[in-house]
Amino acid sequence: MIIAIVKFQLRPGTESIFEDALKKMQQRVKRYDGFLGEAPFRSLDDEQTALILFYWRDRESMKAWREDPEHRKTQQLGRDECFTSYKIQICELEREYNWARKKA
Repeated sequence: MIIAIVKFQLRPGTESIFEDALKKMQQRVKRYDGFLGEAPFRSLDDEQTALILFYWRDRESMKAWREDPEHRKTQQLGRDECFTSYKIQICELEREYNWARKKA
């Protein structure tokens, strides 16, 4: 599994532009073979800072999404209007552990 970690800071006043673009991209990415899901998070200390984890089956799936024309347009919108900064990290899952309490 490949995980893309996207951390970004929004320019104040661009939240609605970002949310609209994000919703469109969330619907579009679900159509991609190899997309396994996402997990968005907001900073508790700074409402302009957020993080989204994107889960992919493999690098090829993630690359296809990265090259999607609508995704590219949305990335440019983010750079031009919404973000003050962003950082993307690509990780490969080496191991996964799970534990759950048994129901009584």
